[in-house]
Amino acid sequence: MNFNRFRFRFRFLFIFFVFAFQLSTPSPGQQTAAESAANVFIDCQNCDFNYIRSEITFVNYVIDRKNADVYILITSERRGGGGRKYTVNFTGRNRFEKQNDVLSFTTLEDDTQDQIRVKMARTLKLGLIQFVADTPIAERIHISYAAPKKQIAKSDPWDSWVIRTQLGGNLKGEKSTKGKALDASLAAERITEAWKIRMGAYTHYQEEYQISGASVIGVSKLHKFEGMIVKSLSNHWSLGAGVQASSSTYSNLRASFMAYPALEYNIFPYSQSTRREFRLWYGAGLGFNDYFEKTIYDKTKERLWGQRFGIEVQTRQEWGRVDVNVEGMNYFPDMSRNHLRVSGDVSLHLVKGLSFAVHGGVSAIHDQIALPKGEATGQEILLEIRELETQYNYWFGLGFEYTFGSIYNNIVNSRFGNGG
Repeated sequence: MNFNRFRFRFRFLFIFFVFAFQLSTPSPGQQTAAESAANVFIDCQNCDFNYIRSEITFVNYVIDRKNADVYILITSERRGGGGRKYTVNFTGRNRFEKQNDVLSFTTLEDDTQDQIRVKMARTLKLGLIQFVADTPIAERIHISYAAPKKQIAKSDPWDSWVIRTQLGGNLKGEKSTKGKALDASLAAERITEAWKIRMGAYTHYQEEYQISGASVIGVSKLHKFEGMIVKSLSNHWSLGAGVQASSSTYSNLRASFMAYPALEYNIFPYSQSTRREFRLWYGAGLGFNDYFEKTIYDKTKERLWGQRFGIEVQTRQEWGRVDVNVEGMNYFPDMSRNHLRVSGDVSLHLVKGLSFAVHGGVSAIHDQIALPKGEATGQEILLEIRELETQYNYWFGLGFEYTFGSIYNNIVNSRFGNGG
């Protein structure tokens, strides 16, 4: 009896899956259309792929760049007056090997996510037309034109200035700990082809409570201001000046001020910054510190003279991306009071379907000139309200990703969510 019941269930499941397979198999006409369409891979970090696939249905979307006839790389950078400039690179492969193009579009600071994705889809359509013009798909393409309404150009009363504000706080707690924090910031920037001006202020207040028999309270306060002005000298050179001011109970700084000029050289033209950069910069300046407590160098206040440098390498190509940052500084006349930080993020497409990513960094720390004299109390260590002495820190991570199966990813189906 049990065997007959098992045999019945097996037959039912077999018939069900055969029927489902037949329903899901595309018709010959559908297969012909799919085969004639260009295979497209879009390399973009923050794109709405479901929307793109829904709006642009005359190509095949593949999940691996190795299967693509058209490789599309989308990069972006902030622009003056807020918003971003997006650069869309079209690279033809296989039957489209000699067809390449670069298009761009801009967004405004107050553009919604829907407005951004509409502009993105329109630009992708324009760039993809050349790749379908000589295929059977072209017979199904219809081109329309919306004539613009006459508009009177408006002046900009803000003169390219963009202001941003933020105010937030949080509460947290459990049986033995409680805490609250308040954050506020104000930032302003003006970016044009010739000048970049940025300034911002930030304040943070935090209280931590440890309840273990007797209550222990710790308070941490931070106030910070940073400003920079940069003049574009050429497509490779920039001249700038920066200023920093802060007060921090955590870092034993009643008041800290630093001003410095800086010079930067980009090996690649700045116009290619969305794809690749190799920037070297150097700055030197004067500063002043006033401490809450006497430091390990027996200082309550001091004037400072120091220098800093940096190397930043960034590239994003079809084979992957690389971001490397080296930054160092030291005080004069004691060169032993220095800081060096090296960090990087690398993602490589090894073979079809397989990618490898690694990120990490290390810092050599010998510039903790504000450390207060004497040992930290148990309360300060427990509540992490005082900076502790260290000579280094590091971080590291890596991972592999492998994708296999169907090369196509054309369908959008949001029923029961998209998983994840």
